[in-house]
Parts: sequence; C-alpha cells; structure tokens
Amino acid sequence: MMDAKYYSAVGGGRSSTLASAWKALEKAMGGLRREPSVADLLREQMKEEELGGGGFGSPPGNGGDGSGGSEEESFASILDELLQVILATLGFIFVYIYMIRGEEMTRLAKDYIKYLFGAKSSVRLRRAMYVWGRFYKRMTRKKVVREDWLERAIAITPTTWHRPDQLLRLIAAASDDDD
Repeated sequence: MMDAKYYSAVGGGRSSTLASAWKALEKAMGGLRREPSVADLLREQMKEEELGGGGFGSPPGNGGDGSGGSEEESFASILDELLQVILATLGFIFVYIYMIRGEEMTRLAKDYIKYLFGAKSSVRLRRAMYVWGRFYKRMTRKKVVREDWLERAIAITPTTWHRPDQLLRLIAAASDDDD
C-alpha cells in the first residue's frame, strides 16, 4: 500500500521510473564511441586492397585472373607453401583428436611417464602398448610371395569349363535363341 502512494506521488507509477532509468542509461552509453573490431578493420583493409587503394605489403594486382601472385614462383616457395598446408592439416587433425579423446590421451601420457620412472604399467598403458606393437608388426611384416601365385589364382578361379552341365545349358539356351 505504501509503495503505490510513493509511486503515484513521484509521477505515474513503476513503469515510468523504469523508462526514465532506461533513458538515463542510453544517454550515458551514447557518449561512449564504439571501437571498430578486428574483423571490421580486416574487412576494410581487404576492400582497400581489392579496389587498389594500397595497404600493407605488396602493391595491388594488375587485374587478370586475380591471383595476385607472381607468374614465376620458385620451386622453394612452392615447397614452402606445401609444407605449411601439410603442417596446418596435421595440426587440425591433432586438435580434433585432442578434442575427441583428450582426457584419455592425458591419462595415458601420465601412465607412460610413471612407467618411465619405474612404476608398474597400468592396464590402459598395457592395452595401448599391445595395440601399437600389433600395428608395428603388421607394418614391418614381410609378405611371402609364392612363385606359383599366378597358377594358383588361375586354378581357383571358377569358370563354366569347370562345370560341364552348366556349359551345356548355356549352349542350349543360345541355340534356342537363334531359332
């Protein structure tokens, strides 16, 4: 009851006090000027370079296909760019793996460090060592090549000559179609 008397005496109730507080806040914030973000600055710089307005680095291209690069790139610069792409791809893959299985990899690394300092290997570490050992054996295994591999492949390949009854049916069906 006391609140209603207060608000009506002040000038129109609770909604008018909230509106005036909001206006005061807007007035205070209006004096602050907005700083351009990094994205806005980069966007402006890219527009300037596209329009030929200069900027940092090399002068603008002369039109053409818009590649902007030298036509005769050296082999070293091509290799350098290829290396950067490969390393960036590997970095992206490692970050993705860390996001997916980071906690498990952290625990495995802790177990491995403890194992290096003389502690007993954990079940997690033994399982990982077994998987890596199996992978290593599979990669280093020498494949035995038999000298008669072609003859064996030919001998086990099924053909219609191995089944004479099927051959007779095919010949009979072909002769019926000719009639």
